[in-house]
Amino acid sequence: MQSHFPVYFSDENEAWRKWATENIESLGGAKWESKKLSGPIRPLRKVARESLNTSSKLLPEETSPEDRSERVEDMKKIVVIDAGHGGNDPGAIGVTRKKEKDFNLTIAHLVADLLKINPNFKVYMTRDTDVFVDLSKRAKFANNLNADAFVSIHANNAGTATAGGYETWFTRDASAKFATTMHKKVLPVTGFKDRGVQSKSLAVCRETKMPAILLEAGFLSNPNEEKQLFNAEWQDKYAKAIYDGICEYLGVSDQPEKTNSPYPEMTVTVDNQPFTGYNINNITWIPSRPVGEMLGGTIGYVKGKVTINGTAVDTKLINGVGFVTARDLTEQLGARIYWDKSNPYNVFIYPKL
Repeated sequence: MQSHFPVYFSDENEAWRKWATENIESLGGAKWESKKLSGPIRPLRKVARESLNTSSKLLPEETSPEDRSERVEDMKKIVVIDAGHGGNDPGAIGVTRKKEKDFNLTIAHLVADLLKINPNFKVYMTRDTDVFVDLSKRAKFANNLNADAFVSIHANNAGTATAGGYETWFTRDASAKFATTMHKKVLPVTGFKDRGVQSKSLAVCRETKMPAILLEAGFLSNPNEEKQLFNAEWQDKYAKAIYDGICEYLGVSDQPEKTNSPYPEMTVTVDNQPFTGYNINNITWIPSRPVGEMLGGTIGYVKGKVTINGTAVDTKLINGVGFVTARDLTEQLGARIYWDKSNPYNVFIYPKL
């Protein structure tokens, strides 16, 4: 019995000694003699923890930081963004000779960049440059990743300039809910006619094993829609809507959890409105979009960098927000910047005269 209950049946346990002394001989047994257990006595809860086999996915106390990091990585949702066409396949050609493949790749990068900011996602692109990728290889790429969602970016074309509107396509029934969710998020920001959620056999949606959809943003053969499709501000809103649709369908927050920044904070005041900036190696970094738009600039995001009126500048992502240097932003927008001499952590920015 001692081997099974080392805590309770031991010489150090007073209750056990008393019971043995009073009862063993009266029951006809040989006189009990105290005998030390070999080795240290381990707490019962530790014995149980080491002895039981469980299927719990909780991290044990002994898990190393590296193991914990790997487990967190495993919990991320994998999303594959597919920029349709590419290389020697231009896709649709617009009324002003703009190419669908270029639009697709721009939107794919914008969506991928938003997903990369969110720590709940791992994002991959079937192509991130102007190359042609076979349709089956695109599907195989996503299948090999065991992706949770697949989104193919396209623009439409027709034989008439009057055809227009936004469509969401799917092939397999398992993708219907994803298509409906995405359509609800994206349609309002396009400003285009609702052509609905539709189903037909599309290679990238048919051959993928995860929920997969294909988006037809608008018609390049429609002059008004082509103009919108290549407008940077419209593209930003469209990409954000796609990101929101992915988040909602996969049940992931569209707002990454904020963490404390390791950098000293600064107060950046623009037309009497304060913003939080950071001092990084004695350089002032400020939130690009709110400050830039207050100053009348167009703020975009391409290949991991903020663009100010189309010009890419040095960028840092802090708590999911794109920060740029105060100098870059003010020079690009012709604004005026002043540092408070009495407090260098106060910065004042004014629009150009």
